[in-house]
Amino acid sequence: MIRALQKIQENLIIKTKDFPIIRRQIEKLKYDKNLIALLGPVGVGKTTLLAQYMSDKSFGECLYFNAGLGYITDEGIENVVIDFYNSGGKIVIIDDIHKYNEWEAKLQVMLNKCKELKIIISGPLSIEPAFNNIRINRKNLLIVTLKELSFRIYLIFKYLTVFNKLSLNDILNNSEILSVTIANKLHNIKSDFEEYLNLGCYPSFTSGKNNLENICTIIDKTIYEDIPAVYNIKFENLATFKRFIYKTLNSNGILKVNVDKIAREFDISKPTIYIYLDIIENTGIFYPIKSHMNTTSRKPERIYFHNPNILNMLSKIYDMPTDWYILKKTFFLSNFDHIYFLNEKKFKYKNFIFNFFEEEKFTYYITDEIITENPNHIPLWLFGFLN
Repeated sequence: MIRALQKIQENLIIKTKDFPIIRRQIEKLKYDKNLIALLGPVGVGKTTLLAQYMSDKSFGECLYFNAGLGYITDEGIENVVIDFYNSGGKIVIIDDIHKYNEWEAKLQVMLNKCKELKIIISGPLSIEPAFNNIRINRKNLLIVTLKELSFRIYLIFKYLTVFNKLSLNDILNNSEILSVTIANKLHNIKSDFEEYLNLGCYPSFTSGKNNLENICTIIDKTIYEDIPAVYNIKFENLATFKRFIYKTLNSNGILKVNVDKIAREFDISKPTIYIYLDIIENTGIFYPIKSHMNTTSRKPERIYFHNPNILNMLSKIYDMPTDWYILKKTFFLSNFDHIYFLNEKKFKYKNFIFNFFEEEKFTYYITDEIITENPNHIPLWLFGFLN
């Protein structure tokens, strides 16, 4: 069993050996912790990062496997790990741990019986609350989040040039200087930005993969593998998430959330719709956003797509035009974790109000300009340097 898993591990390392992108989160995987959880949506590069991490480990020191493998289920995930530990293993990496039934309980067994073992697991963002139920000293637990590539990271890997991360205050107070300085380092930032909106959010952009196929794969794996592995939802009900996708796309890429109307249209009870709205928040497909007037509400005010690549590619798949105005807002939102809806023209982050439609006092106007000379005009692309 162990030798068979090591062969899979070797093949994965070879396959990813020349992959040009190494994310900074790899440094956190090196921390001396008993349990490290690498969490993120499908397609952001978790498996590749794990392979890069173990590439310099000696044979027999580290064991990698995917929790969804059939013979892992037959053997028992905890038995495989304990056998490896007893043979002198130091590090176990379990990819897609959420695909194993009752993984939390089995992980607890591993932690209890393998005191000196370093365990690294991966999974979707939705499993993070489960760690509150695992008995482990919080000093020995590290949760690492891996997101899609920001515009800044995309440019770094495309041009192998350093671009520094910017704070929001940098962007709001120095947009004229920053837009000139960064644009002058590149041949055609307008073209780079357009390319990023189409295919740059995922590390697969370096491989020349068909982006339409990539987005379809990400969506299908999320809906038909990740969601049922984490939530108790029958297979026949998973198509509801596809309906959410179509309904959002059919609304030009922004869905006004009316629970009563959606419940009637989908022929599903209101309590179930609320459950689905909770689920989609961590899928990496959607970006639900709440009203600033009701931040504690369970219901989002609007639903956007999680990043511009998803909106662009789904528009092509369903042969619908992409609304540039909505695409702009989708990109803008993707750079913030907690931002609120004011109205169709404005968003609020902390004490800052961003306006997408017109110049107005006490707001920052988001412009399509590449370089700005107005301190209250903030080029849209600059927000891609927040991460």
